[in-house]
Amino acid sequence: MELKDVLEASGISYGTLRKYVDLGLISSPHVERCGIGTISHYAEDILNRIQEIQQYKLDGKTLAEIQSIMSGIEIKEGPVEQDVILNYLQSVLDTLKIRLDTVIKLEPTPVNLAEKRIVASRIECVQWQLETIKRPTVFKEQLERVALSNELKEKYKEII
Repeated sequence: MELKDVLEASGISYGTLRKYVDLGLISSPHVERCGIGTISHYAEDILNRIQEIQQYKLDGKTLAEIQSIMSGIEIKEGPVEQDVILNYLQSVLDTLKIRLDTVIKLEPTPVNLAEKRIVASRIECVQWQLETIKRPTVFKEQLERVALSNELKEKYKEII
């Protein structure tokens, strides 16, 4: 799906789309050279992903929370094995670092440079998640915020 079609169908701005790509919420497009310009082709499921992100935003989630949810790391109410999450995030971080090393060795084409930027951004995100979880008070506050959010949603479900 081409960039203009994505923007038109989703109703989001180009800046918002770029932010979603930079945060790893949406896969980066395949860029095709065309005369003196380029055409960006996005995956066919992009509209579903954007709709999912927008729904999370309507539910009051921050982009950091959406990132965690969409990467498969959702902090749920109840006991959470902190070590399991830490180990998972560390393995994700290791994989991303290997990918970054591979991309750095490639010829510096615009696509490879974009991939390098995206992988570096994802590394920063995972490192932030690791640091947040390693600080027990912050981790506890996140769990309490999720519990409070769930409690308020349940209490006011008729209004919401």
